[in-house]
Amino acid sequence: MKFEMAKALAPALLLMALAAVLDGVCALLLAAAVANWQQNPGHWLGLLALATPLLLAVQYAAATRGFFAGGAVMSALLRALFRRLPRALSPQEQAPGLLAGAIGQTMSAPAHLLAPLVGAIVTPLVLIAGLACLSPGAALMLLAACALLVLVLRGSAVRLHRRERELGEANQSIEGALMQFARHQALLRFGYGQAAAAEALTQRLDDHHRAHAALLRQSLPYHLLFSAGLQLTLLAALWFGAHEVLAQRLNAAQWLGLMIVLARLLEPLLQLSHLDQALRQLKSAWAQLRQTLASPALPLSERDGAAPQDDGIALETLSLAAAHGGWRLREIGGTCAAGEMLAIVGPSGAGKSSLLSLMARTEDPTAGRVFYGGRDVRALSARQLASGRGVMWQDNRLLRGSVRWNLTQGRTDIGDERLLALLAALDLPLDVLEEEVGSDGDRFSGGQKQRLCLARTLLQGAPRLLLDEPGASLDRRNAERVAALLAGWPGTRVVVTHDPALACRADRVWVLEGGRLTAAGSPDALREAGGWFARFCQAKMTGDR
Repeated sequence: MKFEMAKALAPALLLMALAAVLDGVCALLLAAAVANWQQNPGHWLGLLALATPLLLAVQYAAATRGFFAGGAVMSALLRALFRRLPRALSPQEQAPGLLAGAIGQTMSAPAHLLAPLVGAIVTPLVLIAGLACLSPGAALMLLAACALLVLVLRGSAVRLHRRERELGEANQSIEGALMQFARHQALLRFGYGQAAAAEALTQRLDDHHRAHAALLRQSLPYHLLFSAGLQLTLLAALWFGAHEVLAQRLNAAQWLGLMIVLARLLEPLLQLSHLDQALRQLKSAWAQLRQTLASPALPLSERDGAAPQDDGIALETLSLAAAHGGWRLREIGGTCAAGEMLAIVGPSGAGKSSLLSLMARTEDPTAGRVFYGGRDVRALSARQLASGRGVMWQDNRLLRGSVRWNLTQGRTDIGDERLLALLAALDLPLDVLEEEVGSDGDRFSGGQKQRLCLARTLLQGAPRLLLDEPGASLDRRNAERVAALLAGWPGTRVVVTHDPALACRADRVWVLEGGRLTAAGSPDALREAGGWFARFCQAKMTGDR
């Protein structure tokens, strides 16, 4: 990724540096023409006439390359995130806001920030170097003034770092709160929770306002100090020029040429005060991206290993440590034979979803191994793993686009007959294939979205299905439809569920309690044996009556 970004930025950076040099040269040529006005300025004016269109052409090329470089940087970052995020071992809370925040800021830098930054550094140096030929004393004075102004900027950066970090955290908090508030409007209205949600969102907005106001209050003195430094530099140059004219070391035309150089030098320095804050924000955005891209990830091979011998799943004494000590899962072993349906049940917090994530290899166990068809899943390539299991989590979402595209994901081998049959089996409308699902699937109800996500997973055609609460948001009639469909679906199926009706349709049931496998067997055998599963089924049946 770094090579791609450097390759995209290098041409733009070279053109911007050349434009900054030509900008300084044009200012020096104009100053030389004015300084020699009483003599023959034609030579300098001729050079200026040649340099000016060249400067405009290079600036245009630099701006164009800057926009292209911004697109290339965004493309490289998105590809890196697409490769990294699905393999991340821990949830990246800032990931949803990266596109609008950090990636957007990084993309805009080559187009809008890089050229002014290069100009603010290169053009003054060119002007000071040219001025040294006319007046070494003035050049040294301006160089010292520039150094002091840069020190002021660096001092302000150190002082304002904490406030800017607080503002960045407030921005991220608002992005998440706005997204949640907009996404759950229907649920909030139905549950009469809109007032509380609006109050929480207002609190986030107030926090952001306070953080922004604190940053402005603390940064104002530094901006005033920087502006005062520029004004003092201008006054010192005016005094120096007047002194040199009175001492007859400079004539009036030369002094006017010196003022032209000074005015052109102060303009990019004035921009530097605004660029400094933008650069700090860019640095913060880049730090977010680096943190996300450097997060621990699953080691997945790009080269195919030996193919699984069948569609079964086997667990060998799996243990999974908790982040802050203790164990989420402890010494779990067992098999789900090819073509079998396994239901995993247990009280909330027992580790059911954690076990499913190990079986899907979205994370690796602390100890033990998972096998697909006799092959250790860690030896399978990313392609083999993706094609070897279909996974549906509780928070699966529809993507913006048509229902057809959401179900097929662009595959052309899935015909309408197959799609309509699956929609009918899940009691979904048959005339919605070409409809847009909206943002996050808001065109459909919660139960419809869940059934569409299930249909998408089933259409993958994976030999192993790993499903986390596929009927959690459904009414009893639709939950029964899903249970019947899964019971008759070909392939190996592992279902985490709190629904006894679905669990009783499975070939085998595993009961997890406190991160341990406490019972395993057929549904009938476990009901007859008593224990947690029998109480679970009895309580549900009593509740239904």
